Amino acid sequence: MFKSSVRYNRDKFTGTVGIIRNRRIFRQRQDAAAYEGHQTYPPNTTVDFSLEYGVTKRARLFVSGRNITDAQKLRRRDVQGSPEWSTFQVANNLGVTYTVGVTGSF
Repeated sequence: MFKSSVRYNRDKFTGTVGIIRNRRIFRQRQDAAAYEGHQTYPPNTTVDFSLEYGVTKRARLFVSGRNITDAQKLRRRDVQGSPEWSTFQVANNLGVTYTVGVTGSF
């Protein structure tokens, strides 16, 4: 796994962009019809961001987004000699999520 983020901070504004890159994950061995097979999760990349703006000393507006590239987590089963169309098993996607709000101390 690779994680990286960049943060920018200037006066009342703060912004962050982060990237998470998951490598290929071996799940388990799955043989079929006397052929060796493996269940894996192929690599995927997600991008997140966060923005904040200080309206006053005590209140800040914020917006954040998670998985803004709408990346899917796939699971596949590769069996020796099987056709490419038969490798797909499951696709999971939590979707793109945005949060907007106000935070502060009163």
